[in-house]
Amino acid sequence: MNTPLVQADCDALQAAIATLSELIPAFIFQFRAARVDLDGISRELASLRIILALLAVDSNDGIPVVLSDRLQSQIRGIVVNCTNVISDIESSIESSINSEKSMDWSISAKQIMVTHRPVLEAHRCALEITLEMLPL
Repeated sequence: MNTPLVQADCDALQAAIATLSELIPAFIFQFRAARVDLDGISRELASLRIILALLAVDSNDGIPVVLSDRLQSQIRGIVVNCTNVISDIESSIESSINSEKSMDWSISAKQIMVTHRPVLEAHRCALEITLEMLPL
């Protein structure tokens, strides 16, 4: 299924997920108040990681899956947008780490998590639907 461009975008998303997944636990130890907000983000990241792995398996199982240019473009758009959202979350966490003030988390970064988690969820759902429809 994965064209080279789709595969490159998926690889970039996997790398972003891995980086943020390592950053979150360390951040929670420093700012315990962030745990509730980041639990939802962590679950979305884990689900995205599984979906990307399934997409990779489906594309490498020997059955050629041909995607229209439009579908490839839509998948790439979803994946790139997920990567950008994860980058925004990572930037927010890093700025909170650098400030060393728990108030910075509760005031600014918390709002970013509240905004970005549903976006990740929507993109995950879109990728799940794509994954389910590929065999058809």
